[in-house]
Amino acid sequence: MSKAIPPAIRRKIIEFDPFDGHGLSITAFCEQLKISRRTFCNIRARYDEEAGGALHPHSSAPITPARTYDEHVTTALLAIRKRLKGQGWDYGPISIRFEGIASGELTALPILVCMSRFFGGSECRFMWRGSLV
Repeated sequence: MSKAIPPAIRRKIIEFDPFDGHGLSITAFCEQLKISRRTFCNIRARYDEEAGGALHPHSSAPITPARTYDEHVTTALLAIRKRLKGQGWDYGPISIRFEGIASGELTALPILVCMSRFFGGSECRFMWRGSLV
């Protein structure tokens, strides 16, 4: 993730006029500030849309926060995993997902990444694409 451009540099980008008589091209101006032309154009376009809002970077927080699951889901996932392992079946996240759907134990199944996070936090390990997760 790249660093946010400080407001002072954003102000210079907004106030820069390539048609002014000082002779700097946009490329030379960007090299002087150590930014890319794309960054220059993005900030100028944002200034055209939001005016003063372009002086401050957008929030880096995710648009949708990570979904949390209650203890019921975690215990059900661990129970399915234990049952599959005891029966000698594959007990990876994909198998657990299919078993949860087939048995109807869980109505809202977490995605595979969340299941990996659950199993990692519960001191369970399983093979995931050839490496321990």
